[in-house]
Amino acid sequence: MEPVILTTPRLVLRPLRLSDLRAIHEQERHPEVAWSMAFSLPRSLERTRRWVRAAVSAWKIPAPRRFYFSVVRRKDRRWVGLVLVVLEGSERAEVGYGLAPHAWGKGYMTEAAGKVLEWAFAVLGLHRIHANPWTGNDRSVAVLERLGMRREGVMRGYDLFQGVSRDHFLYGMTRDDWNKDRLGRLKRQTQKRQKPNKRINGKRKNR
Repeated sequence: MEPVILTTPRLVLRPLRLSDLRAIHEQERHPEVAWSMAFSLPRSLERTRRWVRAAVSAWKIPAPRRFYFSVVRRKDRRWVGLVLVVLEGSERAEVGYGLAPHAWGKGYMTEAAGKVLEWAFAVLGLHRIHANPWTGNDRSVAVLERLGMRREGVMRGYDLFQGVSRDHFLYGMTRDDWNKDRLGRLKRQTQKRQKPNKRINGKRKNR
């Protein structure tokens, strides 16, 4: 498949490269990331390298089923995360993502994942996309809800990590949901980026 480049006002999304290895490895070594993604620590660089090579190769087969996008900032080309789409049949897929800790709290993943969902519905012609975050991953849940995905249930004991049985949410949306909720997504993303008002001498002042 030909390389796909997507852009947003702040980000560039491109196929994952071998040169992204160090940044990805640093992300995976963060304890909170490792726990949410079920990565055992310590995680070796060689193990991450094997994963990155497989992800890069996934774009190169004639009919790819997995699409790994690296997310980089436009202003300095710094790697901030990745978004993955995994096809399940011809009309549905699962979306997943990870964000570097230094980029948390800036709305990057909502912006990036939203662009990938738009591409997946329009270009891949998907009818439905779902995600299954761990129930304790509040950041991931917030991203999905800002994108307009609906919580459809809880998958009890979905994974067993380090001897702990963990539940996962099931979130999903159809192409019709995506098209109908354009204004809703814009409103939620705008609210996310607005800074709270501060009180000065007992009065509110916008910054």
